[in-house]
Parts: sequence; C-alpha cells; structure tokens
Amino acid sequence: MKDSIYRISLDIHAHGSQAVLKAKTADTGRKLVVSLRAGGAPYIIADDCYAVFKATKPDGTILFNACTTENNEIIYEFTKQTCTAVGRCRCEIALYGLDDKLITSPCFTLLFVRTINIFYPDESVESTDEFSALTNLVEEARRVIDGVVPSGIIEATVE
Repeated sequence: MKDSIYRISLDIHAHGSQAVLKAKTADTGRKLVVSLRAGGAPYIIADDCYAVFKATKPDGTILFNACTTENNEIIYEFTKQTCTAVGRCRCEIALYGLDDKLITSPCFTLLFVRTINIFYPDESVESTDEFSALTNLVEEARRVIDGVVPSGIIEATVE
C-alpha cells in the first residue's frame, strides 16, 4: 500500500501552532514530511543533524521518535503508538546537531478520531510511551563499540 503523506512547512522564527492534521486511530500507513523555514526562507538542514518527532498524546503518554532527513525535509513515519489515543496530540520536531545545538520547530497538532471497529471492538493497542530515537542511539553505540572492541573483552548485560 502507498502511504498517505502529510506535507507541512513550519517557520522556526514564528510562534504558536502552525498546522492541524487529522487522522484515525490505528492508521499506520501515514507519513509526515516537514520542511523548515526561517523567516520565510528555506532552513537548510546540515548533514550532521538528526531529527526527532516529539509529542504528548491526549492521554499524557509521550513519543520521542526518530525521523529521517532527505532532500532537506524531515520524514516521520507513523508507528502504532503514534495514533493510539483519541484527541489532540501536541507535536514538534527537534533538530539536534553534533555540536550540541538544538532547534525546535513550532508546535503542530495531530487530531486523532476513533476508527469504527465492527469486527473486533474490544481489540485495541494500549497507548504507551515510545522512544525510538533513544533506542536507535543505543543500537548505534553498540555497533560502534562492537567495531572497536574485540569480541569477548567486554562482557555487559543489558536488561
């Protein structure tokens, strides 16, 4: 199936919520493509930056999920956790540089309405916190360590 793509442009020099997007709960076939502007001019994303989708869901759980950058756009693919809670989800994009600098986009809103589930009305995904950006960083650190430290020298257990 081809994803449904939302395209928004956020001006990092402006304030307030700059977009409202609507979707149904359980819709994981959606992507968000964000371009950043700085006072109306395109904001160029440096090669050493990484982006994180941050959101507070209506039930208070949070998302801190990895994004990709391509052609000066930030791409976020909806996960099951993105769309589990009905209501307004306050969102922003955080752009981190390897030089410890941070730029956070203005807020935007995802509005989730419940899908009609006539076949399995009691089956739903429980809304929980999700931190794919942190998980990805830990996995990347493990790959770097594995490449530097010969196997068997360091024994560590992660629970």
